[in-house]
Amino acid sequence: MESERKAHLAYIQSLELKVENLERTQRQASIEIRNIPSQKKENKQDLVNLVQRLGDSINVRVDESQIRDVFRLKTKKDTNQPIIVDFTTVVLKDKVLTSVKALNNTRREKKLNTGDLKIEGEQRPVFVAESLTQTTRKIYFLAREFSKNHSYAFCWTAHGKVFLRKEEGAPCRRIDSEADLEKLLHSLVK
Repeated sequence: MESERKAHLAYIQSLELKVENLERTQRQASIEIRNIPSQKKENKQDLVNLVQRLGDSINVRVDESQIRDVFRLKTKKDTNQPIIVDFTTVVLKDKVLTSVKALNNTRREKKLNTGDLKIEGEQRPVFVAESLTQTTRKIYFLAREFSKNHSYAFCWTAHGKVFLRKEEGAPCRRIDSEADLEKLLHSLVK
């Protein structure tokens, strides 16, 4: 019974990995826009227009035909739900992310904000990142905590995967699971 149990656990783990890979593939052309206040009676066309204004503010042309889908995630707080944008190509997603980073690096004092997107009201910072699966989001959170606690200079995501780097020029480490963080922790202790 014990060997059968281990076989079942291994099979479940392989199925979970396949589901994670499918979700990651499904989200490879998606971004997440956070800290945008929702409007009353907001519809898809309002969100499409918002994405196009984002493109204008970072000098990336985004046609309506290049947006496969756009929607707000349902969260506990109704006021500030993230917007998920699914583009038709990964190339466009990468161009948007790169342009947002470049804009934020050139305007360190006044990074991308709601004023750039022509949203009325108090200016708030706008955060644009790739859309992560639930599992990857958890691993990214844990990796950021690990990097703070163990003096790692860099923690980032790329193409749905999480990476850590100790310092400039050091090799980067890909973190696929909590077990990878535990292995890294054990290597630091030695």
